[in-house]
Amino acid sequence: MTSPRPLRLAPGEVLATLSPDGDSTYFEVGEALGHGGEGVVYACASDEGTPAVVKAPRWTGERSPALEYERRWLRVVPPHPNLVRLLGTHRDPRGHFLVLERVHQNPLRRLNRPLVRQRLRGNNPGGRHVPPPLPTALELAYELARGIEHLHRHKVAHCDVKPDNLMVRLPCSEADPDDKTYFEAIARGAWRGVLIDLGGARSFLHLSRASLDPDRVALPALTPLYAPPEVLPGAWDEERGRERSRFSPWIDVYAFGLTLYQLVTGWVPYAHLDPPPDEARLDEVVHAKREELAGAHLPVARAPIERLDWGQLELHPTLRGKYSRREEFAERLWELIARAVHYDPVRRGTMRGLRGDLAELIGIAPAPPDQRTGPVGREWMQRRLTQSAFSGTLVEAARGGTRVDLGRLRRGGADFWEMQGMSPG
Repeated sequence: MTSPRPLRLAPGEVLATLSPDGDSTYFEVGEALGHGGEGVVYACASDEGTPAVVKAPRWTGERSPALEYERRWLRVVPPHPNLVRLLGTHRDPRGHFLVLERVHQNPLRRLNRPLVRQRLRGNNPGGRHVPPPLPTALELAYELARGIEHLHRHKVAHCDVKPDNLMVRLPCSEADPDDKTYFEAIARGAWRGVLIDLGGARSFLHLSRASLDPDRVALPALTPLYAPPEVLPGAWDEERGRERSRFSPWIDVYAFGLTLYQLVTGWVPYAHLDPPPDEARLDEVVHAKREELAGAHLPVARAPIERLDWGQLELHPTLRGKYSRREEFAERLWELIARAVHYDPVRRGTMRGLRGDLAELIGIAPAPPDQRTGPVGREWMQRRLTQSAFSGTLVEAARGGTRVDLGRLRRGGADFWEMQGMSPG
C-alpha cells in the first residue's frame, strides 16, 4: 500500500478559484505558513495584491473533514464582520482548497512575541502573558462575542473558541505588518476582531446527536484546556456503564469566558492552582476538570481581576452613576466571567445574553455613520475615556467617544515606542 504524500504547493503557482458570488478569481501562492493535524496553510495574494491564505489538505488526494466543515459553514452562515471571510475555493486532483482573508494575531499574542515583549518597560508580569490595555481587551472580547453570537443565531457552535482563534483585521496591505504599523492601527481603533477556524464547528442538532450516541456521530475536535467539564470528564451513562460526554452550544459560552479572562488578565486558565495542570498532558487537564465539576475550584481566579491596571480606564460621565467606584466595575466583570465558566451549562446563559451584559458593562452605543465604512468600520463604539498604553494622548471626540491624537507621533522615530512604554531599539 502506497503511503500518502504530503501536499505541497509551489511558490508562484496560480490557483483559479470560485468566489462565493460565483466569480472567477486568481491567487498566486507564496510561502508555507504552517500545518496542523489535517491541513497546511500557505500565503497567497490576489491579482490586485490583496494578501490571503490558502488552506489545503495535508496529504495529496485525501479529503479533510475539517476543511469540508469550514467550507460548508462559511457558505451556509451569512457573512459577518467578526467572522473570517471566504474569498474562494479551488479543487484539483490534489484536493479541495479554501482561500481565506489574511488576518493578523490579536494584541495579546502580538505583545507576547519575544522581540516585542523584551522592549516593554515597567511591565514585568512574571510567568503570565502581557495583557493588552484593558479597554482594548474588553473591545476584543466584545467583538468575539458578536462573532459567536452570529454563529449561534444560525444554530452553529464553533466548538474551539480560544485566544489563538481570535485574530484582527487591519486596514493595511502588508501580509505581516511591522510592529509600528500594527500597534498604530490598534491605537487608532482601526481593527476588527475576527473569529477563525470553523473546521471544528457543528450544528446544534449535531451536538445533540453526539451527546446521545457518540459512537456513531463524529465528535468536534476540542482544545482540552478550553473545553467545559461536562465534555472531558463527561457524565456517567448507566446503560453503557461508562462516562458520556455532553455536547451543547454552551461549549462556546464556557470557552468565551476563559478567553475573556485571559485577554484582560494575561493568565491562562487554572494558572492559580498549585500546581497548575500542564495543558500538554491530557490526564492533568482532565483531573483539573473533574475537580472543577465537583466544585473544588474554578478555572479562573478573582484576584487578577481585582489587580487590573485601572489607570488605563476612566468611567464615562454617563456611567459613573451606575458604577460609583472602579471596584464595582471589577465586581461586575468578575460576575460575568464566573457565570460564563459555571460548571452547570444551563447556569452560563446564552451568548446573546452575555454579549448584552458585556455591552452594558462597557457602555456600547451605535457608532456614527461615518465610522461604519471601510474594512474595519465598526457599527458600535464604547463610551469610555481611556489612557491606552498603546496610544498615549487620547482626547474626547465630539460625538461622545474617543479618538487618538497621533499628531505627536514622528513616523520612524522614537516617539511611538516611548508613548507605548517601549524602547525604540
